[in-house]
Amino acid sequence: MRGLETDNNVKQTAGESSGMQVVPIAPAKGLKAQVYAALRVLIGHMDIYSSRDEIRIDERMLAEQLGVSRTPVREAISRLE
Repeated sequence: MRGLETDNNVKQTAGESSGMQVVPIAPAKGLKAQVYAALRVLIGHMDIYSSRDEIRIDERMLAEQLGVSRTPVREAISRLE
C-alpha cells in the first residue's frame, strides 16, 4: 500500500513546533504519487488544534525536505486542494 510506504517519510519528533519531520523521498517510479502520498500523510498527522496560529504549508521547505523539486510538491498540493 502506498500509505504505508510514505509513513517512512514522515516521522514524529519532540520539541519542534509542528512535531513532525519530513524525510527525503528516494527517487523511484511515480515520484508525483509518492509526494502526494507523503503530503497526505503529513497533513493527516498534523495537530491542527494545538495552536491558534494559521497553519501554512511552505512548498519550498517541503520540496527541500523531501529532496524533490517544487513542481511535484505544487502538483500534490493542488491535487489535495
